[in-house]
Amino acid sequence: MDSVNYKEIQRIDPIWILGTFAFINILNYLTFIYLEVRNNDIFYPTYAMFVLLLVAFLWIRLETIYTKDGLQYRFFPFHRKFRFLQWKDLDQVEMVKIKPIRDFGGWGIRKRNGNMAYIAQGNTTISVTEIKSGIKIFVGVKNKEKLTQFLSHHHIL
Repeated sequence: MDSVNYKEIQRIDPIWILGTFAFINILNYLTFIYLEVRNNDIFYPTYAMFVLLLVAFLWIRLETIYTKDGLQYRFFPFHRKFRFLQWKDLDQVEMVKIKPIRDFGGWGIRKRNGNMAYIAQGNTTISVTEIKSGIKIFVGVKNKEKLTQFLSHHHIL
């Protein structure tokens, strides 16, 4: 682990990709059996939609870079540039275990009760509170132990 930076890249959990594929196949099966649609015109668009969803899920990622000066994050492709939060501009920094569905309505970029969340997978986040706005920002964490070690080394946690 580099003492200057700690970087994580998280992707959408593969279970969502498999779930989407299963859902589309079940719809196609039900259409074929119960509606007796024997025309392939309905099957090709649904499989094309699946391929587009698959590519989208594989492309989406949460990138975080932790430095001694602050936290940079982006949820690509929704954020082209990294957003930077300086530690000195933050009131509170802590590791928090959340329930993404209950607390924010799922994974991705979420806003609830004035708080922002950037979560790609899992339920461990770093929670930071901005001094000026008072907004709490939750950013997903892939490896809690390594991040805790990095932040402790730099006297942030």
